[in-house]
Amino acid sequence: MLQYATMLNSCAGGLKRRSIVLAAAATASICAAQVPKRALVRRVGVLLSDGPPESSPTPLEQKLRELSAAGGMQVEVEVHFGARAELRRQAETLAASNVDLIVASGTPAALFAHRATQSIPIVYVIAGDPVALGLAASLVRPGGNSTGIYGLNTIASSKRISLLRDALPGAKAVGLLYAPNPLDDSELTNARSACEAIGAKAIRLDVTAREDLERHFAELRRGGVDAVSVLTTPVLFDNLQLVAQLAMRHRVPSIAAYRAFAGLGGLMSYTADAADLISSTVALAAKLLNGVQPADLPVQQAKKFELTLNVKTAAAIGLSVSQALKVQAQQMIS
Repeated sequence: MLQYATMLNSCAGGLKRRSIVLAAAATASICAAQVPKRALVRRVGVLLSDGPPESSPTPLEQKLRELSAAGGMQVEVEVHFGARAELRRQAETLAASNVDLIVASGTPAALFAHRATQSIPIVYVIAGDPVALGLAASLVRPGGNSTGIYGLNTIASSKRISLLRDALPGAKAVGLLYAPNPLDDSELTNARSACEAIGAKAIRLDVTAREDLERHFAELRRGGVDAVSVLTTPVLFDNLQLVAQLAMRHRVPSIAAYRAFAGLGGLMSYTADAADLISSTVALAAKLLNGVQPADLPVQQAKKFELTLNVKTAAAIGLSVSQALKVQAQQMIS
């Protein structure tokens, strides 16, 4: 009997110990569940072809940071910008720091990022054709480490010529203010084709310095130019207010690829819708940060554009704005 009693006591002791161990394990499990998991940090480098940004943080930067709340990750964003040589160095710096994603805004930024890394995922927002620029093997399957949104100006450049025709139906010649761009001339090519389509002569007006603008506008009427389209180049962006002032002074209908142009006194601006563009860019960024391969994400075409019409400028240059043109405007300045 004593032997059986000893054995029972031993078993009881073992059961107690086992219960304690199980209880401790359960408690540890509950405690672990109550401790929040540390969010995965994702570093995003934003590379801007123009710079510095007008505001800080930029709307794009803000939306990228908001991915922290939605995606269970902590998104840290750093913004880099600069002129051509500096932009290349900034792209190389981002690649060397091994960020998790590069968002490249503008063709120069996209090309420099593309050359700086073949492994870090890249989302680009560009004006031209990514296949022609060597950024994608095809629009449907871009391959490589980058994808993005294209057509901001190549698509819109044709529409700008059409809008000039709507503003001035009798226009026989359109001046194309442009600075030679070895990276991508698709915007110029499309604008020329659009002029031909409406039966107007396209006159290329090269601008490499501020002084060229004064000379071109002084000679517009003598050269038979009836209206002007301002293409996207850094020298024109830097002198946008002067372009608007000269167009007003010489009473020439004008349109530009820059949203600010109409607000500065130009007749019209026609650009990709900023909010829609940012939303689409951030949606692509979120997919890449969550492990989707850029090679498998089709390149998207910019879909939404907005026309700003300065009615006050139209009156100042003696232009009667048709109702057909007004109904196309998302915003009118009067």
